[in-house]
Amino acid sequence: YGGFSGIVTIEDLIEEVMGNIFDEYDESEPDIKKLDSNTYLVNGLLPIGELNEHLDLSLQSENTDTIGGFIINIMGSIPTSNDCPAIKYENLTFKIEEVNEKRIEKLRLSIDHEV
Repeated sequence: YGGFSGIVTIEDLIEEVMGNIFDEYDESEPDIKKLDSNTYLVNGLLPIGELNEHLDLSLQSENTDTIGGFIINIMGSIPTSNDCPAIKYENLTFKIEEVNEKRIEKLRLSIDHEV
C-alpha cells in the first residue's frame, strides 16, 4: 500500500509512441564517425547533402533527403534486422548496421578510391 516501483514521464510516453527523442540531457553521437581511412559509421538520418559535403561525394536523389532513405530507395523496401545485405553503389559500399521497423538507424560506408 502506498508504494510505487517507478515513475513514467511525459518523455517516456512520447518516446514509446514516436521513438527516441533527444533533449539537452542526452549525449549525442556524431552523425559521421571515421573508423579508418576509407570507412565511416553514418547516422541514417543524415541529409545526403551533408554527407556529400563532409566526404566529398556526389550522391543525388530526387525522392529522398537522408542517406537512410537513399539506401531504402535503392533496395526498394525497408530492410529487416535479419536482412541487411551490403549495397554497392558506384565506388561506395553501404552495410546496414542498425535498423528499426521504420528506418535505417546506422550504416557503415566504405569508399573504394581505386574505382
